[in-house]
Amino acid sequence: MYQEIITAAVVSIDIFLSSMACCSGGIRIPPLSAAVIGIICASVMAAAVTVSGLVSGVLSDSLCETLSCAVLTALGVMNITKSVSRCFLRRLAGREELSLHLGSCGIAMRFWLDDTAADMDSSKVLSVPEAAAMALAGSFDCAAAGLSCGGEVSPVITSLCTLVIGISAIFLGTYTGRKISSRFSDLSWAGGIVLILFALYQAVQIS
Repeated sequence: MYQEIITAAVVSIDIFLSSMACCSGGIRIPPLSAAVIGIICASVMAAAVTVSGLVSGVLSDSLCETLSCAVLTALGVMNITKSVSRCFLRRLAGREELSLHLGSCGIAMRFWLDDTAADMDSSKVLSVPEAAAMALAGSFDCAAAGLSCGGEVSPVITSLCTLVIGISAIFLGTYTGRKISSRFSDLSWAGGIVLILFALYQAVQIS
């Protein structure tokens, strides 16, 4: 169960950071919306771990391990790139104009560049459909972490851990978001570093 908790905690860091960014931007996440995010992330995790178990029975162990580390590292690098891109865009447009400049982008791209884009109707309250869209757009971490498990963890236990830790991360993120300035709310680079470290941890565990 230790591995399941570690996996769930790693993917919940991105949930925490997204919630913190939303709250620092004045967007409230109601309990029902938080539950929707948690359920979707847990479902993606369960599916990814199940697929990982099936694939590990077909491919060689060394290939599965290499692919797992590569996927996690690539996603970590993407998160760091996302943070740099956000910083660059804000310097060009200013934070208050960022959502306007991203208006013509696709939904996934808008979420990738600005967590507060989840509030699509600008109501300052994250509705259930908006929460579902936010969870789906940000579920890559869950999918990557689940696929990296190689069938070594239980899909049920991992998804339950993801649900509990994920919802807790949302409430902790909203609390933290109230305490910090919006200028310091973009810490997605930290999530990327954690994913890369998790990939290294997986490599050490299997070596």
